[in-house]
Amino acid sequence: ADDSSIVEVLDEWLSQFRAGDLPDPDEAIARHPHLAEELRGLWSTALVAERFATSEIPETTGRARGEDDRGSSSDGPTAAWGGGSAADREAADLVSGPFLELPARFGEYLLEEELGRGGMGVVYRAKDLQLGRIVALKMILDASASSDADRARFRAEAEAVAQLDHPQIVPVYEVGEIEGRLYFTMRLVRGCTLAAVLEKGPLEKGQAAATLAPVCRAIDYAHSRGVLHRDLKPSNILLDEDGQPFVTDFGLAKRIRTDAALTNTGAILGTPNYMAPEQATGNRGQLGPTTDVYSLGTILYHMLTGQPPFQA
Repeated sequence: ADDSSIVEVLDEWLSQFRAGDLPDPDEAIARHPHLAEELRGLWSTALVAERFATSEIPETTGRARGEDDRGSSSDGPTAAWGGGSAADREAADLVSGPFLELPARFGEYLLEEELGRGGMGVVYRAKDLQLGRIVALKMILDASASSDADRARFRAEAEAVAQLDHPQIVPVYEVGEIEGRLYFTMRLVRGCTLAAVLEKGPLEKGQAAATLAPVCRAIDYAHSRGVLHRDLKPSNILLDEDGQPFVTDFGLAKRIRTDAALTNTGAILGTPNYMAPEQATGNRGQLGPTTDVYSLGTILYHMLTGQPPFQA
């Protein structure tokens, strides 16, 4: 019954979207409150999948990460979260909408620029007013509307990354809560995402291997610490100004054997183009280190061919 309800809601949303209207996820969630977590997770994924299924593969534009509609320079800082393909950004914007007028004060931080957002969190370039340093600050999107599961997953992300100390994993500086809004700060990597680089076309095979090898070592380290990433894709790999890669966005991270309750059986979380088969079926019991290894393979495929292995 739950599966048929989810299919019915998704069909309703996509019909509205194809007709040129923007569906209201909250209205459907109010009708099916026990499916709120699944519906929130599937909403943005459905829009991205629809984009891939109804359009041709876009030609390479050569547009760098920083040259999006916000008008920032490609030489500017890149968030430890957010970004990705144009479809990713469009879906995230449709789901989340406008947030804060900037600059804005947030505790001891000055939020200067929005750098990216997803279904649950938004990332800003922020200035730590006490230490005078620039950081990437991620906060939960809507403290009043977020469910207990949303808050638990957000905390789990911060805790998972905080325990990882590896040169190719973006480090966490501080975890906290201000006026009921969970947040954490991370190092701000100046550069672009691997996704932005791949918009210009495939990489030479030696360059591809040299770029991905440190990422593989970082993920192997995370696995040794009991953490699965579960959302590895080019937009979650940052390249600094020297071309060094950094793994980021552990928003779907799963601590092996400790946080199984955060994902219900049947809830499909991740990015379809880079998702392992066992993850695509929502079978959480089969997820393990090879799930991330599969995603690394799809990233390598994209680096060598200029497109992900699956388009729809």
